Amino acid sequence: MDPKLLRNDASAYVTDSAYKIEIKKDYDINSFIFSFYNSLTLLFAELEGRYYGGGVLELIPSEFKNLPLPYVAIDCQQFLTFVHNFENKNSIEDILHEI
Repeated sequence: MDPKLLRNDASAYVTDSAYKIEIKKDYDINSFIFSFYNSLTLLFAELEGRYYGGGVLELIPSEFKNLPLPYVAIDCQQFLTFVHNFENKNSIEDILHEI
C-alpha cells in the first residue's frame, strides 16, 4: 500500500495514523501533494518505511522528513486534474506514468 497525502480542508483532528504537515512560506500545499507522487520519493518511502500486518507501510515523522521531494509548482486546474486522475486510478503506477 502506498503512502497517501491528504489535504485537511475540514481541519479534522489528526490521529497517530496520520501526521500534520505544515507548508513553509513560499510553498503551496497542492503543489506539495502533487510533487510527492513521483518514482524517486515513493522509492525512498519504500526504503525508509516499515511494513506491518496486511502490507501497511508506515513512515514515522523522522523517516518522512528524510524523503527527497522534487517540488513542482502547479496551478489550481492542474491540481484538480491530478485529484480526478488519482481518484480514478487503477494503481499508483497510473499516476507515476502521468507525472
